[in-house]
Amino acid sequence: MSDKFEWGADNPDIVQHSVQGVAVFINQYGDISVIQERNWDEDEDTCIRLTFSGARELSEKLKELIQAKS
Repeated sequence: MSDKFEWGADNPDIVQHSVQGVAVFINQYGDISVIQERNWDEDEDTCIRLTFSGARELSEKLKELIQAKS
């Protein structure tokens, strides 16, 4: 092993990769919020807001990508 450990996805020595929490909910404005738990070196969670129309399009795109990967 080298002096600097490589945490890349292709390293077979890693048995568990970091996973940040993700939450989805309807916010106070009636839109959909998706937030990702902040990393140890970040001050705030990452948040995106979607209209229902945008969320529907995102959902369809995710289904398409998942099917292509399967």
